[in-house]
Amino acid sequence: MSGPTSTEEVVPAEADTGVDPRFAARRAAVVRDERRRRLTRICLVAGLLAAAMGVFGLTRSSLTDVDALSVTGWDRAERDQILLASGIDTGTQLTDIDTDDVAHRVEALVPWISAARVSKIWPSSLRITVVERKAVAQVHAEDGSWMLLDSAGHLLERSPVALSALKVLEGTVIGAVTGAVLNEAAARGVGVLAQMSPGVSSRISGMRFRDRDIELTLLPQGTVAFGPADQVQMKLVTLETVLARVDQACLSVIDVRVPRRPLVRRDAECEAEAGR
Repeated sequence: MSGPTSTEEVVPAEADTGVDPRFAARRAAVVRDERRRRLTRICLVAGLLAAAMGVFGLTRSSLTDVDALSVTGWDRAERDQILLASGIDTGTQLTDIDTDDVAHRVEALVPWISAARVSKIWPSSLRITVVERKAVAQVHAEDGSWMLLDSAGHLLERSPVALSALKVLEGTVIGAVTGAVLNEAAARGVGVLAQMSPGVSSRISGMRFRDRDIELTLLPQGTVAFGPADQVQMKLVTLETVLARVDQACLSVIDVRVPRRPLVRRDAECEAEAGR
């Protein structure tokens, strides 16, 4: 008969992984660093989103509403007409405004304006700077009024009477409306007036067309056969030289159609009466 037995708990030995503890520690550190970097990136992105939302909210707030509209450079054009053409009202978000689009609308809708520049003045103002056209001539409208013209042939404004400071373009414009433009030939003719020196301009009272040829009316009498609107500067220099050198009495025609060979014709009846 065998004697009493004893029971002994056996605890298994810890398994040997074969990994150097230093490598394990290094791997754990790498994992911790990666977690920190990931958290940092998340925080950075969250911060940028919050900042962007803040900026967006600011640009949509009343702080960046248009509170003031200013117009500079205008004289003949109406300020209210310029503002109406811009399409901008107070309260419009400054960030929503396309300045080029506003400038184009002003140029297209206001006859006196040749160019416009629009500037945003942060946080809440808009400035419209304009360059106006200059009237150089006038032409009859079919209703008996006069239409003022710039050097490009734009119809700028209607006047009930002729203005003494402007040259007269002979003829009548049918269906004249402000903002319209003369046909190409007539517009080029009006452009000749804008290129005259003060000395020549002071001797010219008007212009008429003979097909594509231009004829200028002289003061106190006579005409200038100018020809088509080419070699303009050479013709004008020739005309100025002739006016400075020839006797103005009984002058009939100064022909500068061939600017290198100008011709001067006199009124024979006038000369006979003057005993010349």
